Amino acid sequence: MSVTRNLRRVITNLPRYARRWLEWLVVLGETSPPSTFPSLEAVKRPPSRAPQQVTRYATSALFLHRCHRYLTRRPTEQLHLVTGFVLEDCQLMTDLIAVAQVRRTTVGASASPADLHKPLTLMHTFGLRCAGLFHSHPGRGVGSTQPSSTDLTNHRSWERAYPLVGAVFSQDGVIRFFGGRDRVRVEVYGKKIEKLHDNLYRLQFD
Repeated sequence: MSVTRNLRRVITNLPRYARRWLEWLVVLGETSPPSTFPSLEAVKRPPSRAPQQVTRYATSALFLHRCHRYLTRRPTEQLHLVTGFVLEDCQLMTDLIAVAQVRRTTVGASASPADLHKPLTLMHTFGLRCAGLFHSHPGRGVGSTQPSSTDLTNHRSWERAYPLVGAVFSQDGVIRFFGGRDRVRVEVYGKKIEKLHDNLYRLQFD
């Protein structure tokens, strides 16, 4: 009788186990965030989830200034991950997580699953998850922050494993937040930043 009861419990929780297994495959570098298991789509996204969920994010102007300095140290594109914690129904973005090995050019920045192993493991060690993928573009002004088709494709792949927000930083301090499959809403608190439009901000420098 106890064997039957345990078997039923395992079957009931298979989606949760499969999702955790997929997340750890990403962490361990066995697969990249773009999933190689299309049949697990229902596991990664429960049927009860709305097709386009509006996800709330919040951060500070000070944090975004720090991100901008990190991302624009060189003329080539750069990237980093972001983590934080959830407060009620809002994801707070508080910590910049560097990726040690990033291949940078003037038209792109990328990291392999092996490169992502250490930062993703660090987040899991502290019970956190990846909340953002920020990168820079080499241009200036609002127009330079439009995510490319490659940016959007990559972001949708990440969303299969992590609900996260993307951000593109221009060299002169314009920031555009975006989602892939999910719509996102980002609010920034503090001074030395100007809100231009929903999810579009400009850092103010002395």
